[in-house]
Amino acid sequence: MSSSESLPASSSPSSVSMDTENSEELYSFFQRQSTDKAIRRRKFSPLKHSTKDIPFYYSNSIIEEHKSVIYAVKFCQFIDGHIIFATVAGPQVTIYKCLDSKNRMEPIAVYKDPHQDEEFYAIEWAVCDIRFEPKIMLIIGGKGALIRTIDPFKGTTYCTLSGHGDVINAISTHPVVNSIIASASKDLTVRLWHCLTKTSLAILGGFAGHRDQILALDFHRSGNYIASGSMDHTIRVWNISSDSEIRERISKAAQNRPLDYLDPVEIHFSDAESRDLHTNYVDCVQFLGSYIFSKSSENFMVLSKFGEFDDPSPCGRGIRDNKPESLSQQVAKMSLPFCDMWFIKFGLTTGPPGQAWIACGNQKGAVYIWDIHARPIPEKSHYQITDNNFPQVIRKVEFSPNGEIMLVVGDGGKICRCNKKRTFGLKSSTAASQTKEQQEATPDENTQTSSSSIRDSSSAETDL
Repeated sequence: MSSSESLPASSSPSSVSMDTENSEELYSFFQRQSTDKAIRRRKFSPLKHSTKDIPFYYSNSIIEEHKSVIYAVKFCQFIDGHIIFATVAGPQVTIYKCLDSKNRMEPIAVYKDPHQDEEFYAIEWAVCDIRFEPKIMLIIGGKGALIRTIDPFKGTTYCTLSGHGDVINAISTHPVVNSIIASASKDLTVRLWHCLTKTSLAILGGFAGHRDQILALDFHRSGNYIASGSMDHTIRVWNISSDSEIRERISKAAQNRPLDYLDPVEIHFSDAESRDLHTNYVDCVQFLGSYIFSKSSENFMVLSKFGEFDDPSPCGRGIRDNKPESLSQQVAKMSLPFCDMWFIKFGLTTGPPGQAWIACGNQKGAVYIWDIHARPIPEKSHYQITDNNFPQVIRKVEFSPNGEIMLVVGDGGKICRCNKKRTFGLKSSTAASQTKEQQEATPDENTQTSSSSIRDSSSAETDL
């Protein structure tokens, strides 16, 4: 694999931050800083949504040579000064750098699994100290039931984590201790791991857990809770901070102390559970404060809250009398036409009005976008984006950490880049200026082909 230039690690990861003391948290976000003075001076007030002023526009696309389905894409939140993302398709992982000068995407490294029948479905970024030096790592998992921790820029495999008994559908990184990850599997369990320790820290599931394969999971911003979605139509929230042994293991990882445990902690009961929100496979979940966005393969997404609205806990009252919280209140229902195929996942980015969106694709090549500051959030999307270059079936929409780029990936190995309009929401915005912005890339630059000249990486594990 060709290694990239030296990329500086960020001192602190990007994370959602909001007030959790009352129900107003849904609309309270830290303002993102902008280099554009006109945007920086703008007063942040509720948007007036117009189909003539769409926040993102198609910029260009790249087609990976394998032309297989890209199931997942993830931006790296731990690098300052560079916009890096990675995709997974079949046994291949490709790392890209976004170039601002030409609105292009440049492949900088490729990793191919030694098992050619592997098919990756999940990807995440993590940070872990190796010999007292922080290293950015890429975490991947899929059909082979193994999780690989790799160096994304050198291609070496740091560690292979085994323990799941079947396909791995999702991976999420702890937002506070970035060396801790969680994985969701077809084996009906969620597992916690240190990314360089081959034995899992904890297993969430069992006789009182999910009854079909788990398709999605997400950490709460505090790192104390995990939400999971399953083919059994349920959403569950697990309070991992309630177990003293798990807390101790995560604390050791945060302090880079040796993890000397032999067996994982087992948690059989979730703290909250709902079968009332969806009637089909739940394939995507994500926290927004103590609220949860969830999507299932039934043509809609839901925003909901466990427990009462004035309860700051993501799992409401939690376990009472040996029973999990079962009260789940729907806040919004969002329509997704032609989206009854499972394993189509939404993307979420937070910020002030004009920079906070949830977006999801469908199986007809369209992306639907909602302003999550809207009160109430309507059933019909505020905006819809289509382009002939979009994949026919869109598997994932992903936003960059600064919210300025939206990626659309799916069938045919296609990666489409959509840029945020710099004039979006400004009174001085005109149709002419928007058209000029969309035409910055010349027609022959709009479609790229992933380079085949990048050397495949080594699959040998690094001796730590």
